[in-house]
Amino acid sequence: MVSSLLGLCGKSKVSGYEQGVWVIRFSHTTVVRCVLRLVTCLSFICSNLWAEPIQWPLPAYQQNIESALIEAPVIKLLAEDSNPVAVGWIASGGPSFKLQVSLPEFEQPVDIYLGIASGADWWLSQTDSKLYPLAQNLSVWKKSNTESFIRQLIGPINLQEINAGNYLVHLYVVPEDETDFQKYFHWSVPVELDGNVESTGVISGYVQDAEGPVSGAVVRVHTDTPFATTDGNGYFQLKQLASTSTAKLTAWAPGYYNQFVDVDGWADSDLQIQLEPYTAEDNEEYEWVSAELTEGQERNCISCHSDSEHPEKHLTYDDWKKSAHARSATNPRFLSMYQGSDLTGNTSPATRYENHQDYGRFPLPPDETQPYYGPGYKLDFPATEGNCASCHAPYAAVNNPHGVNPLQLDGIATEGVGCDYCHKIKGVSLGHDGMPLDGNPGVLSYQLARPEPERQLFLGSFDDMAPGNDSFSPIYKQGQICAGCHYAKFWDVVVYNSFGEWLESNYSNPRTGKSCQQCHMPAGLTDRVIRLDEGGELRNPEGINSHQFIGGEDETLLKSAAEVTAEAIFDNDNISVDVVIKNQNAGHHLPTGSPLRHLILIVEVFDDADNLLTQISGNETPAWVGEYANKAGTVYAKVLEELWTGVYPSAAYWNQTTVRSDNRIAANGQDQQNFQFTASAQGAITVRVKLIYRRAYEELRKNKQWSKQDTVLFEKKLNLRGSE
Repeated sequence: MVSSLLGLCGKSKVSGYEQGVWVIRFSHTTVVRCVLRLVTCLSFICSNLWAEPIQWPLPAYQQNIESALIEAPVIKLLAEDSNPVAVGWIASGGPSFKLQVSLPEFEQPVDIYLGIASGADWWLSQTDSKLYPLAQNLSVWKKSNTESFIRQLIGPINLQEINAGNYLVHLYVVPEDETDFQKYFHWSVPVELDGNVESTGVISGYVQDAEGPVSGAVVRVHTDTPFATTDGNGYFQLKQLASTSTAKLTAWAPGYYNQFVDVDGWADSDLQIQLEPYTAEDNEEYEWVSAELTEGQERNCISCHSDSEHPEKHLTYDDWKKSAHARSATNPRFLSMYQGSDLTGNTSPATRYENHQDYGRFPLPPDETQPYYGPGYKLDFPATEGNCASCHAPYAAVNNPHGVNPLQLDGIATEGVGCDYCHKIKGVSLGHDGMPLDGNPGVLSYQLARPEPERQLFLGSFDDMAPGNDSFSPIYKQGQICAGCHYAKFWDVVVYNSFGEWLESNYSNPRTGKSCQQCHMPAGLTDRVIRLDEGGELRNPEGINSHQFIGGEDETLLKSAAEVTAEAIFDNDNISVDVVIKNQNAGHHLPTGSPLRHLILIVEVFDDADNLLTQISGNETPAWVGEYANKAGTVYAKVLEELWTGVYPSAAYWNQTTVRSDNRIAANGQDQQNFQFTASAQGAITVRVKLIYRRAYEELRKNKQWSKQDTVLFEKKLNLRGSE
């Protein structure tokens, strides 16, 4: 009741906790306001307790739900509309605090985890409803639970035992006995715990919009990490360990532009911050802003986010310009695959067809008597444009996803996966399994927020990017933003699935895993987002993600993904070679993405005269790996075979195919191979082991006249000596 009372009394101040009694100071007007708000609050709480029994289904996928800081839990028919965790205003003002949790019944038993966290420091509730520091194993708060409960108290928690700072309260509901956290409801609530830390500067105030208070708004000093969250009255209190004469305060809430105010000095105040909502509807008539200097557009991305004279500063435009995203619409390899040509423009003959009395028209393999320059979408489907542009050229495809020919792009459409497109994404349409819906590649999966002409909007990963036309969206810190273009199914066959592979791995665990951004957009390369002479400010580099989007072309990243060990011994008169390949750092299969990519393991054994010794057991490489064919070794690949022509490995996955084989190494998985070779025990023996990452099948590469881009991930020579 004390915590609710403190929240109701907007301007009341907590002076301390003495001899078991809260000392609260009120002004005369505050007492009246407090009584009125208490009546309002009691009505609100009663109205939010569910009148009819509610039963939730089990979570079917990883469902993260943003929650605001509120004083009483709110339960609705759908989990995603509910806010089951409440933290009172007392959490920001006293030496202890409590949590309130409400949940309805579930259709089947669930395990419930509850805790608070700051970085790697976690405290979890155990069955006695008290918080304890995280031990080696997770502790379940409620095991095999099906019963509903209303406003169950957790705590009190003594802040003297927990460092002051910003925390997240986490509530996880998972199916019974599921410990890998692949399916869950997850609510997180930001809360500031002050403990007994004496701050030298305090500022307080209210965040509101045109209709009244805004609860759950995040308020911070511009570019600083500490933040406060507004309560149900829009009230916040932000404490600064070191007072400053002036500061710029920023505020953000879901659906609003970031806002800022200048503050003269740190002191108690009634600061007012007014938020403006952005238009939730997508404007299909929006004119895209080019990343490049463009006539008729006042400013472009390059104007502020580039420092061409200092590329080592890694400003976002400069890094993006070097990325595969920037080249996705103009990549010569992509266009040659679409057209069915080589890089010089020679085009393969049109696909031949025959008719079957039962099945009708079906394709034939390429005519070996005719010049052939590899497959092409337009060779097989000359009357349609396909959906390739929905990922490779989103600017052109967003309003016409099946009607864009990538060979005919111009203007901003040639900028590939460009800045303005990505920073208009407000959400991703996913199914109950957490995956994109079938038949919705690229732009068809993304929910956009293209604004009306009156005011621009850029969504991103900062809630304090202000002043300007920016707003924060949590999707930019989540792997789900990659889902639309990094999963695709053709003719009921999943062809590439980097997102799904990540989602199925423990890398997607929100507590212990890694997001796609952490590996492919690593932080720490720059200390600014905007050039300083254009109004930018220095930031913590660990909070700024690179826009190089590193991937399969980055040798350092590739080599870090695989750990290879090789050992060789004499085994009677034979040589035995053991090779273990571990996928140690890739959060998806190795290799992943396009089925053209594959790993080639080669093992060769030579005698002291440099003669290649004969293999007597172990795998051999297939004929389609070019110069490495029919050698001791293994190829790791997802091999597609065309259903009608029998061609494999096929790069024409727009045709009907089947998965002939898939032996790629899953995240955190490994593969062990043993090879035996005949050898005399006399003289020196040399064993050579090599692991190669290859971006395309060799025959396809030659037909298309692509350059060879092999990357050696591992190479080792082992020396053995025979007995004399």
